[in-house]
Amino acid sequence: VVSEMRAKGVAPDVVTFGNLVSVHARSKDFVKAWNALQHMLAEGAAPDVWIFNKLLDVCRSNEERKRVLAEMDFRCVAPDVATFTMVLGACGSDEERRGVLAQMQVRGVRPDVVAFNAWLAACRSDEERETVLAEMEAGGVSPDVATFTILLGACRSDWERADILADMEAQGVRPDVVTFNAWLAACRSDEER
Repeated sequence: VVSEMRAKGVAPDVVTFGNLVSVHARSKDFVKAWNALQHMLAEGAAPDVWIFNKLLDVCRSNEERKRVLAEMDFRCVAPDVATFTMVLGACGSDEERRGVLAQMQVRGVRPDVVAFNAWLAACRSDEERETVLAEMEAGGVSPDVATFTILLGACRSDWERADILADMEAQGVRPDVVTFNAWLAACRSDEER
C-alpha cells in the first residue's frame, strides 16, 4: 500500500506508519513492527505513545520491551498508564513490578484499576496479592469485577471464595460470566462445583 501511495505521489504520514506498526503488531511480528517504526523515523514522522504501545504489545522478551522503552525515552515520548500496564503484566517478579510502579510515580503516571489488575494477575502468592490490594486501597483505586475475578481464580478453598464474593457484594460489584467461570475453574472437587 505504501508503495502504491508513493507511486501516486502521496506521501505517507504518521497515521500511515502507525497503521503499518499496528498491522505487524496484530500479526505478532515484532521485527516487522520495529522495522516499520524505523522506516517511519527515517521518513521524518514522529511516533506517539500509541505507536510505541502497539510495539510493546507485540514484545515477547524483556530485551524487546527495554528496546522500545529506550526508544520512547530517546524520542521524548512520555509513557502513559497503558504503557506501564503492558510492562507490569510482563514482569516476571514482584520486585520488577515494584520497579515499574516506582517509575510510574517518578513520571507522575497514576496506576488505574487496569494497571493494578495486570499486577494482580501476575502475582504468584497470596502475600503478593495482598500487597497489590493494599496499594490499590492506598492509591484510592476501587477494585472492579476483573479484580475480584482474578482473586477468585487464585482461591484454594470455598471459604476464600465466599469471602471474595462477600467483598464483591459489599462493594457493589456484580459478578459476570467470567467471574463464575473463574470460580468454577478454581474448584478442587465435584462437591465444590
